[in-house]
Amino acid sequence: MPRHPMLFFWVALWVAATIVATLGGPFGTLESLGLWERGAYWGLMIGASVPIALGIVVLLRRAFPTLPFWLRSLQASILMALVYGGLIVAVNSVVYATDMPFHEAAGITLVISLALSLVSITLERLMREQGQRGSARFRARLPAELRGLPLHVQARDHQIEVRGEGGQATLLLRFSDALDELASEDGLQVHRSHWVARCAIAHGLIQGNRLFLMLKDGTEVPVSGPHRAALEAVGVRFDRPGEQAPRARPNP
Repeated sequence: MPRHPMLFFWVALWVAATIVATLGGPFGTLESLGLWERGAYWGLMIGASVPIALGIVVLLRRAFPTLPFWLRSLQASILMALVYGGLIVAVNSVVYATDMPFHEAAGITLVISLALSLVSITLERLMREQGQRGSARFRARLPAELRGLPLHVQARDHQIEVRGEGGQATLLLRFSDALDELASEDGLQVHRSHWVARCAIAHGLIQGNRLFLMLKDGTEVPVSGPHRAALEAVGVRFDRPGEQAPRARPNP
């Protein structure tokens, strides 16, 4: 199975959708453009839909963090129809001077977006179930006193050190395999060698050019730059020592 199944899914979907649109020629492109022109047109247009869709998803996730996944997907489909439908009308008017009604472009986009949302919801459910099985495997590896939520997992060579409310334990397990099994737990990878449960985070800290998480038990955990955005998205604020601004607590 690919390490990033959702990325693989969306790339494969982009290729498949480009081929189908090139051969089918929707929105009047069959009559107006040749085969290779249609391929380039739909490859770019469908490719452009990816950052638009991701932007909408991130916006909705930050605006409505507590909404169920299926409801955010429905909202995203409606917004995608409005934004992408308008883009199709604008581009088509420039590329081959067609006067397509906005409601037609938006309606077709909405149907396609809803279909993709249904696929995404189904995949998300299957991945969540798989993640729950992985989480059960991870907890089964731990001593009985540590089988609650792990609070901090750290890589140490070919082993990992797991800390929880009941103490700590060392497991002979690769960190990458541990991350796979922790995928459904409420936590984040914050560094190439550290995973932290959200409930264990007190606040973020900036020391010079380096980032750290201060855990509630006083432990400092390093944070690598690429993971900062994910932490800030769940409410973690990074301050320099001595700053008195009120801190946002991580979202539950």
